[in-house]
Order: sequence, then structure tokens, then C-alpha cells
Amino acid sequence: MLRSTRAAFLAGTLGLCAVGLAQESPEPVLKGPAVPDTVAKTLVNKDARGNFRRLEGRPEEAAIVVLGLEGKARERATKLCTDRANAIGMLLAEHVELLKEATDALSAGKNAEAQAAYAKLYEQFEASPPRDPLAAPMLEILKPAQKVEFTRLLDDYWQAWIDWELRSSKDKSDEARARVEKRLAFQLFQDEVRLAYERVIRPYRERLEVMYAALEPTPEQRLAIRDVVLDLIREGKLKPTPDQRRAAINKVYDVLDEERRAKLFELILRQVVPNE
Repeated sequence: MLRSTRAAFLAGTLGLCAVGLAQESPEPVLKGPAVPDTVAKTLVNKDARGNFRRLEGRPEEAAIVVLGLEGKARERATKLCTDRANAIGMLLAEHVELLKEATDALSAGKNAEAQAAYAKLYEQFEASPPRDPLAAPMLEILKPAQKVEFTRLLDDYWQAWIDWELRSSKDKSDEARARVEKRLAFQLFQDEVRLAYERVIRPYRERLEVMYAALEPTPEQRLAIRDVVLDLIREGKLKPTPDQRRAAINKVYDVLDEERRAKLFELILRQVVPNE
């Protein structure tokens, strides 16, 4: 009787408690980097010494901001950016071990190993990645004159960025420029992965750590709980429904012994009725 009562309570309160396994992460908003008024019609920006200053985020997003889209066109552009960010979030959920391999290597100062892991993620996400992966779908929502301006903004930015990267190189051939372009495109993807990790994976990881600390699960239970959360991320596609959250907490409940089920009950109870 006690077991069934607890299970029902847990299922009913999952959507309310802060330790809930899948609260939605805020979706990215199309805002792009801050573009000074003095360079309002270019993405290229340099400091007082003439050093190239790269954008924070994708150049396509910044170009859309400069174009000043409004209404439905802006909504569609925002959705394109959101969809890509969510797709990268799902990539990390599907290949969490590769992500762990990359982050562990970086922490250990093994940059080559980290780059290799990121390269595997890159290949999984885009078999033949273009320089500007958001450009083609964004061009579809632009008017003819905007398409010309959008393309010019991107090409000018990439030319300036590659010029800066090759400033000290004797080899400025087309082949050298192509190699640099490929490297910088990969660098942009790595930046997107880091943002996706902070937005999608870290909140889940932090909630898991709270559960681990409170429940003190066995190694086997710990792995089972992690698998439940990963399944929830995949099945919920970053927006799990209340039913999916309830199902997940019941799965967690089922892998625990009676002592740890009581701890889970107490953990959620503290979230619903916090101590004063």
C-alpha cells in the first residue's frame, strides 16, 4: 500500500517540483551579436588597433539582424536558428559519450583528443557541412534585394576573417584559404556545441547530481537513472510532455530499492513543501 501510494504521489508531483527531470530549457532568440552603428551594413568589425573582431554566434544570424527583418519573416528566421540549436542539443543527447570524451580531454589538456571527438560529432551532424549551414533556408524567406545583401554580408565577413587568419602566412593561395575556411567553420560548430551543452545538457546534469546526492544510488542504479534521463531527452525532443515526465520518474522509482524510494519521496516532498 505504501509503495503504490508513493508511486502515485511521485507521478503526480513530478511536473511541479524543481528536481523534475525535464523542465524545458529556454529557446534561443534571434538577436545576433551587437553590431555598432558605425558598421551597421557590414559584419566586419575591427578594434582601434585594426585587429579583426570575430562575431559571437553564427554570421548568418548576425546578417539577418543587420537586414532588420520584421513580422513573419523574422519569426521564420528565428525558428530556423532555434531548430538548429535544438538539433545540436539532440545530437549531444544522442552522443553523450562523445561529448564526455571531448570535455574530459579538454579538462586534461589533451587538445588533439578533444578535437578528434568534436570532429566525430561534426561528422554525425553534417556529412558535408557547408560554410554557412543556415544560409540556404534563410535565403528562401528573403526578398530578392535582401538575398543579395545577405550574401554580400556573409562573403565580406568570411573574406575579412580568412584574411586576418592568413595575415602572417606566406601561403595565401586559394587552397590555403579553403583550408582556413574549413577550420573556421569547424570552430563555429564547436562554439555551437558549447552553447548547446550549457543550454540543454548542463541543466539535466545538475538535476542528476542533486538526485545522486540525495538518493546515494548504487553504481548500477546510478547508470539506470542516467539512462532514464537520456531516454527522456531523446523521446521528448527537448520538450517532454507531463506524461513523459511522469513516466520517467516512475522508471526512476522502479530501479530503486525501498530505502532509496523513500529518499526520492522525501526529495520531491521537500520541493513541494519546502522547510521554512
